[in-house]
Amino acid sequence: MNSQPNEAEILFPDRQININGKIITVNEFTFLQGMQLNHTAQPLIAAIGKTLAESSEPGFSALSEIFATYSDALLELVAASTGMTADDIASLSDTDGQMLLMTFWSVNKSFFINRLMLVKQEQALSSSVSPKQSTH
Repeated sequence: MNSQPNEAEILFPDRQININGKIITVNEFTFLQGMQLNHTAQPLIAAIGKTLAESSEPGFSALSEIFATYSDALLELVAASTGMTADDIASLSDTDGQMLLMTFWSVNKSFFINRLMLVKQEQALSSSVSPKQSTH
């Protein structure tokens, strides 16, 4: 999960995959999409954070468990990233669905990781400031 992206992945994060003879573009979330999808993604973000706290390098199988638990939210996120309908995604074969899911994660993992880092920063800030401290 912590593999470093190469320069091309950073500059051109969107990926195209072939599903049933149709080219699907999996897009990295834009800033606005991230804000709009933040509420939907919160349960996934919290579960990923908990998994990372237990294992610094969880495998894709651990993530798959989280994705299965929050499949409705994940479906909405993948639809937003691809432009596919929820019905289109739900009707994919297991092989095509797994390929789509792995590609979605590869393209959008920074969306989740960035939000986890914000939570950690907020926790660090709140624990470093004592409520009894005064500037007077």
